[in-house]
Amino acid sequence: MKKNKCKVECCQKTTGMLFKPKTADQMEKWKEQIGYTGTATADFPICTNHFSVSQFRVDTQYQMLGLPARKKGFLLSTALPDQNLTIGNQ
Repeated sequence: MKKNKCKVECCQKTTGMLFKPKTADQMEKWKEQIGYTGTATADFPICTNHFSVSQFRVDTQYQMLGLPARKKGFLLSTALPDQNLTIGNQ
């Protein structure tokens, strides 16, 4: 069985949280954001390493306890990959 691999060129991640765009429009925005030039299909995974905490829904339990923000696993509908997009930033 073929494993999904993060589509960010400098990333080799195949495990953990991999997010897929929910719409064709979102996929086009993600492709542009990461500089992807290949042919993309609906299966276009990008791992959690490329989304900052601000791209995720607020974890209200953590917020109420005064704890720092964390990646909860629910991307905002407007989320764009915004970190670790080049080899020097890994």
